[in-house]
Amino acid sequence: MRVSEEVPGRAVYLGVALIAGAGLALEILLLRVLSIVHWHHSAFLVISLALLGFGASGTFLCFAGDRLAARFTAAFRVLGLCAAVSIPVCLHLAGGVGFNALELLWDPRQWARLCAVYLLLMVPFFFIGCGIGLALRRFPSRIPGLYGADLAGAGAGSALVIAGMYQPGTAALPWLVASLCAVAAAAPAGRWIARAACVLLAAGLAAGMAGARLEASEHKRMSRMLEVPGTGVILRRESPLAEISVLESRQLPLRDAPGLSLAAEAGPPPQLALFFDRDRMEIVDSHAGGNNKPDYLDFMPDALPYHLPGWEGSERRVLVLGLGGGRDVLRAIDRGARSVDVVEVDAALASLVAEEMAGFSGWPLLRPAPRIHQRTPRAFLAAAQARWDLVVLPLTGAGTAESAGLGAAGADFLLTREGIAAAWAGLADDGMLVATRWLRVPPRDSLRLGATLAAVMREAGIADPERHLAVIRSWETVTVLASRRPLDSGTLDAVRGFARARLFDLAWLPGLEAEETNRYNRFAEAWLYRGLGGILGPDAEGFLDAYKFHVRPVSDDSPYFSRFMKISTLPELYARRGQGGLTLVERGYPLLWATLVQALVLGLVLVLLPLRWLPRSDGTGGSGAGGWRVAVYFLCIGLAFLFIEMAFIQRITLYLGHPVLAAALSLSGFLVAAGIGSHCAGRWARHRGLAAGALAGTLLGASMWLFAAEPLFGAVASAQTWQIALLVLAGVFPLGLCMGMPFAIGM
Repeated sequence: MRVSEEVPGRAVYLGVALIAGAGLALEILLLRVLSIVHWHHSAFLVISLALLGFGASGTFLCFAGDRLAARFTAAFRVLGLCAAVSIPVCLHLAGGVGFNALELLWDPRQWARLCAVYLLLMVPFFFIGCGIGLALRRFPSRIPGLYGADLAGAGAGSALVIAGMYQPGTAALPWLVASLCAVAAAAPAGRWIARAACVLLAAGLAAGMAGARLEASEHKRMSRMLEVPGTGVILRRESPLAEISVLESRQLPLRDAPGLSLAAEAGPPPQLALFFDRDRMEIVDSHAGGNNKPDYLDFMPDALPYHLPGWEGSERRVLVLGLGGGRDVLRAIDRGARSVDVVEVDAALASLVAEEMAGFSGWPLLRPAPRIHQRTPRAFLAAAQARWDLVVLPLTGAGTAESAGLGAAGADFLLTREGIAAAWAGLADDGMLVATRWLRVPPRDSLRLGATLAAVMREAGIADPERHLAVIRSWETVTVLASRRPLDSGTLDAVRGFARARLFDLAWLPGLEAEETNRYNRFAEAWLYRGLGGILGPDAEGFLDAYKFHVRPVSDDSPYFSRFMKISTLPELYARRGQGGLTLVERGYPLLWATLVQALVLGLVLVLLPLRWLPRSDGTGGSGAGGWRVAVYFLCIGLAFLFIEMAFIQRITLYLGHPVLAAALSLSGFLVAAGIGSHCAGRWARHRGLAAGALAGTLLGASMWLFAAEPLFGAVASAQTWQIALLVLAGVFPLGLCMGMPFAIGM
């Protein structure tokens, strides 16, 4: 049945804009929700489930579109209300499924629960997609205007959700987004009672923001700490980068000092814990007296560079690439640094430690006063003109996700070959770089870090990097020191003396003998010493090929420093599951594959298979060969969008510092440009070669980004975030324009 077309009123355009804005806002919001409730932002999962929801809505409209279009006002209203109600309901149900990524490898039920979470979170996108698609189907001659409303709403939605993460906060935003859908349902003209009911529902949903809260996994570290008597949250700050909670433990004082020497005579002072997204923990020490720092800082492995010849009595400049709780800054000032620069991308964290907690941390009294630069480390290093005597890569706070291997799905552009090279270039002629990692057995992090430093040194013209490295380990951490100059005998003696006095084990020094290792914190074998010897030895390539885990340096093209798993090792680990072999498999790795498999299977079941029963124009059932060609065509378009968007989010993260900001910018830019491209393709549909031109433009645009992005952004590294954002949008626009045309051509 075909319906006669009418001219849509302005209210229809408003309704489309509101529901489209809610859809994009929800997509970006889910990145933060998953980080807080579960373990990772899971951008790959969010984008795929959103596309699946929109795809399923398109298939549904193929069957029911004409009947719904004949009753457009009522149908659009019902779809908007379904979207509004489904957002808080599906988020609540998804939180109650009990999915725990930590148990993926030994609890088969977790795979079904992951699928359930995926399907539940897809439902709101299905209703939103149906609402937008129904408007396009009802008013086909007004598609350009409706696309404009769609795009304007999507752009506003991305801005709304980023601003809303500051106030009222991530927990309240699902209710706000749901209320937008209810307002969208009220927009089309109709009975005033129905419109009033929609407005009342919107008001009720907005009121739900007041008591909204997100329930995080009980396995997260903050959840476990809150079970300790007398422990509570005393302060909370939120931004698009992280939710930061400050915890105080009154009955059982918090004491955290990773790798603290067993020979230390003094322990940490009173401390407060900073939790990022309720899992990763950093510590703020009490230093109300300003420069009167506690002695325990000098008995941690990362104090090593301050005890080497040349440090005492000389005015040294220190660069700390990450604020954390401020421990590395306090140590540098205590050991006489002339100046301390701190690079921290999260302004909320810097304000919290240096200002809001100033009475506890004592930061305003520190002399010299540390200079905090709100930039990404890579952007700061690219623009820096100064050189430092010591560059510190702090130990990232511990979290359940990292210890379980879920960090394998997270990008870290500071620890890539290019990131370490940028830090190395920031050293003075006699400067040193020090980095501390958590101790793993078998060794992985420390070996990859050593291999990366060795590769960077060789690229810088150092033929013997093994003479420039010193590695020590405590019972919990590994500290790697790399020097611009070869380590002389005086420095080697100082390293040995520092380790001996504090009961730290030597893992690598030029000329180190096996008998000198594995003395205090003993393992069955000196695994770290042997691994570093293999990486720095003459047959490094052979060692890296034969090692059970991936420990080769990673690059900006694949910035997953914490992904160590080799497929060839999986059978051996599975065979040793009784001895804990599966604990060595990073859970982020199977999570990625599970998401891909379920997206393909659900896409086949919900989007493609139903088309087989779609009636042909001649009235017969089945899609036939031509129908399958159409299905494959649109499947390829969808996969191309998914892959290119994911690649761009990863690349833009390098310049903006966080995947949520990168996703908001990338998704809004691609959607706006693709919509304009689709509109243009509709007007130029009769031009021969349009499809080939769009494909050529896509290949050219993607290639330009591949080869030109790094030098281009390197040239503007000192620019402000908003300037970089404009540059990203300018680069995305022509590519998105071309990518939007094949869809309209296929239609």
